[in-house]
Amino acid sequence: MEIKEATPADLPVMVRAGRLLHEETDYGKFLLYDEILVQENVLKIIQNEYGFCCLLWDGNILSGLILGHLSPNFYDPRQLKGICDAIGIMPKYRKTHWASKMLNMFEEWATEKGASLFFCGGYSKQFDGMVKRRGYQKIETSYVKKTERVSKDINTGGE
Repeated sequence: MEIKEATPADLPVMVRAGRLLHEETDYGKFLLYDEILVQENVLKIIQNEYGFCCLLWDGNILSGLILGHLSPNFYDPRQLKGICDAIGIMPKYRKTHWASKMLNMFEEWATEKGASLFFCGGYSKQFDGMVKRRGYQKIETSYVKKTERVSKDINTGGE
């Protein structure tokens, strides 16, 4: 097993694996998964110096992934926060501590970039236990509301 930084060439297999992981979550019941849009957005993360994307490989089998980014802290813009947007391990590879190792890589990367505050969300009891053992504290519950309105693309200003 090996963790490697994602490249644009990894996107097709990564996006297919991401669909399977997405469908396991509450997001999968609520938000559509458009592989083309997800691939475009993950490419932006890979190409951004403040974006993080690593993949867990078992030979040539994609076994897990982690995506994150840096952002200024709303309460103190001088402080950077590392936000783990997604972390997922394929079912066969769970309970192997790879999620913790991947989160550790993200924290190290973010720390090197200047982050001192970390956010991470998940959807399983295993995940809750893992992040609590790493020193994370639960500080809120998230709610989502969806409307029919199509949002503008904040990157281009268009719809």
